[in-house]
Amino acid sequence: MNTPRIISRNWPRWGGSHNAPAARSNGFSPMTQLHDEIDRLFNGVFSGLVDPWDNFYSDMLPETSRRALAEVTISPRVELTSDDKAYTLTAELPGVNPADVKLEVRDNMLFLRGEKKRENAEAPETDGKEKDERRFHVTERAYGSFERAMTLPDDADAEGISASHKDGVLTVVIPRKAEETPKSRTIEVTRA
Repeated sequence: MNTPRIISRNWPRWGGSHNAPAARSNGFSPMTQLHDEIDRLFNGVFSGLVDPWDNFYSDMLPETSRRALAEVTISPRVELTSDDKAYTLTAELPGVNPADVKLEVRDNMLFLRGEKKRENAEAPETDGKEKDERRFHVTERAYGSFERAMTLPDDADAEGISASHKDGVLTVVIPRKAEETPKSRTIEVTRA
């Protein structure tokens, strides 16, 4: 998986080779868009003949787009702030179980990984033979795994990092090391 890095233009202390914030891709290619247009044309001709729900929201979100959107790798929105004592990273993780979130510090990098799982991905089987045959008419929610990475600044205390999850927001506090004052001493010059 390609891990986007969280880099801020405003903080020159943040390492890494990128100067721009991580970009978010919607995952749709020109070929997918062409396929959607063909589906829309085909569905328009036959709309309402088989199932009246087929054209529900069809102008806003064709079926292929709905399927693709549900399978797009998600990238949590983050906010990075600092004060004299700590850096604070907050990430929006609505619908993500805290047990499915992993934080790791390795090679002076902080990695945020997780997965947003579909609720009731498969309905329970009945008599071990039949599965739920529901048709999704509108799917605007995205599911999947995510990973973000941040180069820690020189004054970050990696051993003191803490995290909490409340109301769909992950808060990671990265304490700052106290500035070391350069030690100095006077050296007496003696006559030889």
